[in-house]
Amino acid sequence: MDGHYQDKKSEYIVFLQNWINQVISDELWEKYADLHIDQVNQIFKKKQNWITGSLFLFNCILSLIDKVNYDVFLVIPLSCVSKGGLTTFTKLESLESELDITPPSFYLFPKGEKNYEETIKSAKQLNSITENMNIYYKEENENGEYYRTLYLRNS
Repeated sequence: MDGHYQDKKSEYIVFLQNWINQVISDELWEKYADLHIDQVNQIFKKKQNWITGSLFLFNCILSLIDKVNYDVFLVIPLSCVSKGGLTTFTKLESLESELDITPPSFYLFPKGEKNYEETIKSAKQLNSITENMNIYYKEENENGEYYRTLYLRNS
């Protein structure tokens, strides 16, 4: 997975570091400012790159942030369904058919930030389907449609 994106990793790192710095300096978590992966590079506009690309970028972000003072979410919107109930996920890479039309995105929060903590409390933690990450699932019923989202954070 990582090898596919390694040739431009230094560009991604610069872009991600600039985003992190801006979020921190302007306290953009208060405005729920996020970074969609397709803003990082054109290659991430292709839906088939969303899962592997977002995991790659997530690991890049984790290497850049001060994990003592900040947390980051990787948010993966899933397609709406007409019937609620937790879908079983065994591998993140197999989620491609479940993806919504909006690409995955990242949110950066200071440790203990209220909205970050409320999101975790309102979601159901899934058994880990990937190493070094906690995965949470949330669905919300809106007029008979269930909007589903996965939240990943480092463990």
